[in-house]
Formats: sequence, C-alpha cells, structure tokens
Amino acid sequence: MSNYTVTTNFGDKDSLPAGNSGKIIKGSEFTTEFNNIATMSATKADSASPTITGNTTLQTATITTANTTTANITTANITTANCDNLSVEKATNNGQTDLLIHNTGTGDADAVLKLDAGATGESDIEFLHDGSLGAVISYFVDGGSPDLNINTNTSGSVIDLQPNSVNTLRAAEGVVTVTGDLKFSDGSVKGEIGIIDTNNIYLADNTAGIRISGAGTNNIFACDENGAITDGVTNLGASTGRFGTGFFTGLELSKAGTDADCNLNVTATGTGDADARLHLDSADTGEAQVEFANAGTVGADIVWSTQADDKLIVTTKSGLNAPIVLEPNNVATLTVAEEVTSAKGVLNITNGTNIKGHITFIGSDLFITDEIDCGLRFGGSSTNNILPCDSAGAFSNELINLGGGTARFKTIFSKNDLDTSSDRNLKQSIEELSEAEVRVAQACKGLIRKYKWNDSVERKGVDGSRYHVGVIAQDLEAAFEAEGLNAEKYGMFTRNEEAGNLSVKYSELLAFIIGGL
Repeated sequence: MSNYTVTTNFGDKDSLPAGNSGKIIKGSEFTTEFNNIATMSATKADSASPTITGNTTLQTATITTANTTTANITTANITTANCDNLSVEKATNNGQTDLLIHNTGTGDADAVLKLDAGATGESDIEFLHDGSLGAVISYFVDGGSPDLNINTNTSGSVIDLQPNSVNTLRAAEGVVTVTGDLKFSDGSVKGEIGIIDTNNIYLADNTAGIRISGAGTNNIFACDENGAITDGVTNLGASTGRFGTGFFTGLELSKAGTDADCNLNVTATGTGDADARLHLDSADTGEAQVEFANAGTVGADIVWSTQADDKLIVTTKSGLNAPIVLEPNNVATLTVAEEVTSAKGVLNITNGTNIKGHITFIGSDLFITDEIDCGLRFGGSSTNNILPCDSAGAFSNELINLGGGTARFKTIFSKNDLDTSSDRNLKQSIEELSEAEVRVAQACKGLIRKYKWNDSVERKGVDGSRYHVGVIAQDLEAAFEAEGLNAEKYGMFTRNEEAGNLSVKYSELLAFIIGGL
C-alpha cells in the first residue's frame, strides 16, 4: 500500500514575491497531485469491510471482523477473524512472541482457543523449534471413539506434567514416572497411587489398598485409603473372587486380639470329587513338615521324611511331657505319652483295607485278638491271669494253642507245674493198658538218653552247650511198631508234617512208662 506524498506545496507559493515565476500555478502540478491522490486511494483499504491482498503489516490495529488469507500482525486486538492461515512472528532477540486470547468481560467470561477439524481430520497443536516438529497434541475421531493424544517425535524425549511447577508425572518411552499422588476419577476421586514416608508407595481406593515396601523393607502391606498400614482389616480375595495359585517362599498369617482366631482355610467349593488339599513338597534331603507353636515356641510337629526309611512322624518336643492324643468325635481314644500309650475303646489293627485285629477291653480286662477268635485276655475275672479269648474278648476254652509245630517257644519259666485237665467227665474210652502197650512202656524205660540240641551247639559250641535227658521220638515210634502198634494214635507222639519232624509230650510219656512198671 502507498501513502499520499505531496509533490507541489502550493502554500509555499504564497510567500514568494510578486513577479516570481515560482508563484505561478501550473496545470501540470495539479495533474501530478491528483495522480498521487489516485495512487494512494487505489492501494488503501476502505474503512468499512475492506479487502486486503498481499502481505500486510499492522503495527497497532483494532479489528472487529477480518477475513484474511495471510496476515503478519505486530499487535492486534481482534474480535472475530476468519483466516486460512494465521502466523504470529517476531524477530526480537531474547524476546517472547505471544498469541493472547484475553476475555476482559465479567461473569462467565471464557477465553477459548477452539480447533475444529472436519471429516477424518485431526485438531492439532504442534510444537516446533527452528521449524522442526517436536511434539503434537492431537484430537481425532476417525470413525471410532474420540482420542486425545500427546506425542513427542524424537527418541529419548519425555512428556512431563508439572502442576504448580512440580514435575509430577513423567512419561518416557515405555516408562511412566509419577511424583506425588496419581488419582483416578470419574468426576470424583475413586482411588489413587501415592507416596508415603518418603520411599513407600501405595495403591488404594477410598477404603483400603496395598502399601509396597512398608517401613523400608521388602514387604507388601494392607493399608487404608491414605496409605497407613492396617492390621487384620483387609481381605485378599473373596468367596466369589479368588486367586488361582500363589507362589511364596514364606507365608505368615497373624491376627491380634483377645480370643481372636487366625485361620488358614482351604476350601473346595465345587461338586463331585472336589478335593481340598494342604500340599507340602520338600526337595532332596528335606522334610515336609507342619509345626505347632505357642507364642513362638514350637511344641509339636508332623514330619514326612524320606531319610533312612520313609516315615511320617508325629512329635511333641522334649521337656514338655506332652502326650499325643487321637480324639475321634471329640473322644480321647488313643493317648501316646512318653513310654506310655493308652487307648479308650478299640484300637484296630488293619492292613489298610480290612481289620485284622484289635486291642480293647471288656469290663476291667484288656484283651488283644485277631478277627478269627484267637486272642489273649489279661486279668480275667479280676485275677492275675492271662487267658485265651475269642475276638469279642469272651473266654475260649480248649480251643487255642500256645505255639505250634514250626513255631515253638524255647523255654517256659513257671513257679508251679502245668495244670492239665484230667476230669473223668471230660474223657471217654477209658481202658487199662494192653499187654502190648505195657511191653512198649517197659521198652521206653530203656530208651532214655542224654543229648544236646543242634541249635544250642551252633550258638554255644559243643563245650558251651548243656545236656538234656529224654527219649528220641524215632526210637519211641519204633518201640510201638515192634509191638504192632501205631505211635501216632497216642497223644504222647506227634508227627509235624509241615516241619518234617517228630515231637513227644513228656507228661503223657512219663505216665505211660509208670503204667508199665
């Protein structure tokens, strides 16, 4: 735009003396001035709704409405401007170039920088340095849910949020750093991630949460909504919100309070074969163990050990004199104390499937028996007796043997002789010895020999073993055969088919020999 420049100053002609040629007004001078005015008028904008083309520089302007293609404005107060492009530039060293949107009204006087893209376009605020794009704030819909993204375009750059000039949230590539509290809200605060005690962080809703590295240790604690550690208040999981599997190197449960139980519940809530297990699995030479303690002092344990022989051991600690009691249905049925075991009711012995015997009592008498009516009853009839009994503890008469042909006792130590039944009412076929039997009895007198037992010689040697006196069973059998008699029909002689040997009952043999005198 050109300004009007005066070529001829007609006012200066008035001061010239008469007759001076310069005092003459020429038509050409008028033409020049009119041309200058026409040039200025043609290149200036109208005061009302002007149209400006090309590059325009406004030093100071108050504009109500402007339609501008490109405008370079030093200082402008603009009410409404519709521009294809608007550049605000300043070339002052160490200076600051501002785009100010200032609402000077009162009340709800908003100041808005509005970016409105169309179709699939984006509303962007771009941040550059020396013409190079460094960061963008973008809002776009692009057919989906609206997104607002804050991006940096260079490797290693970060995005900082600095409320009150404090670097509170820093986002780097793959890393978000929070200084202070990070709150979560749907319009009102629902929870937060915060810092407490300088170096501890917590995550909590408006009631409870977890605190990490409480008191400077490698711990995770339950806490309240402000990060303060709580004790016995917060649950981990719920009946309908359970964890799958937890892996720990140590797990400690603790609860304070009077009469306050502390429980570890293992519950299977399924149907069918829904097992609940407490599974202890040791490694190498370790033991699977459950310890029972009071006030930190271990008093008992259950240990599964694979050392030596596999065994499950239930132990109370030495010095406590504490028995181990089994109480089915809350009845103290089996008590094992130091060197003493006591059972109330029946102590059954099984092979894992079937009961093979039991120890119990009848009246005041204790008895042990198998399940086939073979047993011993102690203190029968309140006397110092050991008596044969059946599987129910009832006395058994003349049915149970002591030892067998291949399972003999070695020595019976007795103060008195054996009491053998001899009542007439218990016998039949009572006869005197025949002549042949008398001759066998007389022959037996000459069969008496002294001898040593083979097993005794093997253990003690010939010199160390003692002599015994009796008959040889084979000689006794031969004496009967010599008179045409069968020795096996007489109780004094026994052939043990299983053991393959013969035996003699000396009480009957002695009576037989006496009968032959």
